[in-house]
Amino acid sequence: MLSYLAQGAAQCTEDAGTLRTALKVSKTLSEALSLYERQRIPRAAAITLNTRVHQEAMHVYDGPEQVARDLVMGQDIPENPIWWAYTKRRDWLFGHDAEVLKDETVPWEPKVKVVNGVHLNGKANGKANGVNGVNGVVHGKNGVAR
Repeated sequence: MLSYLAQGAAQCTEDAGTLRTALKVSKTLSEALSLYERQRIPRAAAITLNTRVHQEAMHVYDGPEQVARDLVMGQDIPENPIWWAYTKRRDWLFGHDAEVLKDETVPWEPKVKVVNGVHLNGKANGKANGVNGVNGVVHGKNGVAR
């Protein structure tokens, strides 16, 4: 997980709280671990993916893309590239109770860049894609790393 959402320690704490609760309510270790995985994988994967999206948004060159990004940065709208600047995402990210086991869906789809048919900053076959740059981040035009 990249450091762009300040979530490394937070996710460890959520893991611990969820595992504690799963062990408490389950009859077997196998059942507890299965419950823990069902609870944690979707959330942790969404946060990890969005650290990559956030990284890309923070590292654009000066120019039209940067100007367009800056226009929405101060607004509480889904298009805001500052992940926690949009209230719905911030509440989901920081308001999570790891000791409450429930089905939770990510309330939005992350923005995924596609270059030459390859998903960048997103998922490819269920895994983060590391094509054309570090951790799937494209630095440059047409998927060429700079």
